[in-house]
Amino acid sequence: MKKTGKMLLAAVMSLTLASACSTQNSNTDTDAFDPASIKTVADAFAVEAGTTEWSQSENKFVYAIDKDGECYRFFVELPKETAEAVDQLSIMDEDHDEKLYKLISALPIARTEHLNETAMSQDELGKLIGKTGGDLLDAGWIVWISDLNTMEYNFHYGPHSYNVAFDGKVDNFDVDPEEAIRTMKIKSVIFAGLGDILAE
Repeated sequence: MKKTGKMLLAAVMSLTLASACSTQNSNTDTDAFDPASIKTVADAFAVEAGTTEWSQSENKFVYAIDKDGECYRFFVELPKETAEAVDQLSIMDEDHDEKLYKLISALPIARTEHLNETAMSQDELGKLIGKTGGDLLDAGWIVWISDLNTMEYNFHYGPHSYNVAFDGKVDNFDVDPEEAIRTMKIKSVIFAGLGDILAE
């Protein structure tokens, strides 16, 4: 079962701060952030970031942050018993995040990825200009947010997201957002941050 959500840090901040203070590695100082110092889930949760997301599927847990435009994801391997306990948590439970934290906070980070470095380069994105929205859709890009007034879209492509502007306009705002861009040409594409954080 796949579960995804945004971490409500206010619900666990007292716990993360306590964990950070109990070790020599405190990551709550945004100016001193060093991704290499993130050794446990508690360390990752203690980082102050504008956007935080998590996703879990079976024994794979990923926590991702967008910190001042720099995006990272942290991979965690869940022991079987822990994965089963996480599966039993209800996302509707107002104490969900606190319960999740207690289950996984001590687990080690297996791998860290800097998503800005693995995203398509601006040179690669520039080669998409002039192609159509249909080209993106056929290549597996997924529309996440669309604005038919401005024809600016946000797409998820793997663990990254990109903002794409199209050259065109629509007269019927009841049109399917995907169909609206099928034949429209791309004007610009930029890296925008976190996409499907479980995707390879």
